[in-house]
Amino acid sequence: MSADDASSFMISTLKGFQLTADEAEHIADVYNEVEFASIYSNVNALIKIR
Repeated sequence: MSADDASSFMISTLKGFQLTADEAEHIADVYNEVEFASIYSNVNALIKIR
């Protein structure tokens, strides 16, 4: 994800949930947890295939 895309994602998320800028760190943390879970799930599925 480019910096422009990440910035747009953050701004739209903050606006969409009517959050303030000081809550941006929490949004980044949640996004990273979801991204990690997705990667872990994909790796786990690949391991099961083999």
